[in-house]
Amino acid sequence: AIVFLLLLAAPLGCNASDAQCLSPGCSIPANIVIQDEVVLWSLANSPVYVMGHITVDRGGELVIEAGVEVLFTNGAEILVNNVLRIEGTAELPVNMSTQSPDYYW
Repeated sequence: AIVFLLLLAAPLGCNASDAQCLSPGCSIPANIVIQDEVVLWSLANSPVYVMGHITVDRGGELVIEAGVEVLFTNGAEILVNNVLRIEGTAELPVNMSTQSPDYYW
């Protein structure tokens, strides 16, 4: 099950440019805040490894293209205060899972 948590205040951390996935198998570092920017995770750069907390905050948008695989490290999460657009289809679903069966997210 996918759970999205809504927070009133975003944590301090890296900016949205650190959340861009520009090569296949990229790792998104912890404590990312996407604000006043659109970040795209494309199929061409899948899988995407989420290493910690990502917050989509005021004016921010995270777009995950159809077919992208998103793998979360232990305890990683995406907190959505604005827009998360997942463009999966029946033919090309977006798969969100953990990097290890022993992890939770």
